[in-house]
Amino acid sequence: MTMPEGWSIRPVTPDDADAFARCHAEAVALTYAHIMPPEFGDSRLAEIGEAADRLRHQFAVEVLDRAEGRVPHRTHWVGVDDHGAVVAIASVGPGRDPWDLAMGHPDPPISYNLDQIYLLPRAQGTGLAQHLLDVILPNGLGAWLWILRDNPRAEAFYRRNGFVDEPYETTCGDLWFHKPMFRMWRPDAVHTDAVHTNPVPTDAPPPDTEDYDQSQRPVPDAKAGDQR
Repeated sequence: MTMPEGWSIRPVTPDDADAFARCHAEAVALTYAHIMPPEFGDSRLAEIGEAADRLRHQFAVEVLDRAEGRVPHRTHWVGVDDHGAVVAIASVGPGRDPWDLAMGHPDPPISYNLDQIYLLPRAQGTGLAQHLLDVILPNGLGAWLWILRDNPRAEAFYRRNGFVDEPYETTCGDLWFHKPMFRMWRPDAVHTDAVHTNPVPTDAPPPDTEDYDQSQRPVPDAKAGDQR
């Protein structure tokens, strides 16, 4: 698939922390405006500065891991316009986070986690989301994810890309107003012409919760206290 004109995708550096945090907050607030009360979006926007500080440290560790040949627990990406403004974000990586493990659900059928993809409205419908997915999950790489209910645009996007439902559902914590979410997954090489070249070890440990930013994740009720 050809990159849509006017956009580009790249891994993050620590200098992207502020723009990543802002894009995430704005996109999340707009994406869930139809199912969340107004204070949800207000809270996400108010947390941008704190989120950026955590991400700056996390991105520095991530860059160092890549430079020294280690696989980061999460690899973060940005989509930017032709002026360099961040209009899309994504993160992926092996393994499960502590809050996910604490729920007691069986392991997903595949180890690689698609943590998040969000786009600002002006980047939606341009083909950037598809290209971003193809970059972060190359060659039809399989993955699993959690997705909120009543999010038809995202559900349709993932189903077009080979993701199917798993029989596991939970509710978010206080910060996400106890909305229901469920798990999806797709196998490796979902496209018939894809060649599987998964470079990711399946035994990567989960992150130290003090280093990994989970402040804006829809952490379930059972682990609501982990939402900093």
